[in-house]
Amino acid sequence: MFRRIFLYLLLLTSPFLNAEILKNIDNSELTFVLNNLVSIEKTKIFPEQGFEVRIYKTSSYSHCSAALNCLGNETLYVASTEGKFDEGAIENLYKLPSADEWVLIGWSSPMAGWQILNLTAKKSGKVNSYELKINYLKAELTAL
Repeated sequence: MFRRIFLYLLLLTSPFLNAEILKNIDNSELTFVLNNLVSIEKTKIFPEQGFEVRIYKTSSYSHCSAALNCLGNETLYVASTEGKFDEGAIENLYKLPSADEWVLIGWSSPMAGWQILNLTAKKSGKVNSYELKINYLKAELTAL
């Protein structure tokens, strides 16, 4: 009898009986991003302007040739935050166009409230240079 009571109490306190079944999020773009997201730039803080920038990349491969030359599809995401989180920070997220490969060259000197990131994109074998200007309100991508 004691053994039955013990087993019953053990079952009632089992994590399987108290577990909550989680709902699957039906958002294919968010699922893809979170499963493939890679941080490619440490958080860049601009204290003089009160904001910070983080850069992330997602990669997927459509197909590979016999020589294992894979054609990739990379997308860059640029997240910026102005202010402190506990004081109503302004947060933005920007998505750059997809390319076979994105390469970050580096940060340039700031220009009148903007921070400038130089980068290149390789698409269909052609390499293009870009300048990404960003502040806490907006971002602009310009081909050079």
